Amino acid sequence: GPQFNKPAHGPAKAPALPESPEQRRKREKREMREQIRKLNAGDSSRYVTAYRRMFIDHGPDAQPAHSTKKDADAEKERIMERSRQARSSTIAKDRENLVKAQELEDANRLGATKTQEFGYKLIAACEPPRATIKGNYVFGLP
Repeated sequence: GPQFNKPAHGPAKAPALPESPEQRRKREKREMREQIRKLNAGDSSRYVTAYRRMFIDHGPDAQPAHSTKKDADAEKERIMERSRQARSSTIAKDRENLVKAQELEDANRLGATKTQEFGYKLIAACEPPRATIKGNYVFGLP
């Protein structure tokens, strides 16, 4: 029609000639090669999954935010120091008792404790226990 002759649309195109079967086969082969090339090249614009959308690219200058969390190592060290101070008197008493026990062992080895008075006596407060089995039974008549 007359609208195609207007200069704004450019020169009128010649009507397309029908493709021969050979030309159609070559065009389809060319298009197939192009599709395979795009697939092998990893055309990322085709594959957009929900998993991929989760990872936003913030660029090369992106850095994680500064942590507002307390320093766990410093907190642990403070608690351990407080525990050491609370236990220091108990540890000192245990060391003193250990030194006394070692001195007593050394004195016992040298025989000094035989004459030493400890302020208590070892006595048996009751009779020794009686046997609960009255006799032995060995596979036979009594």
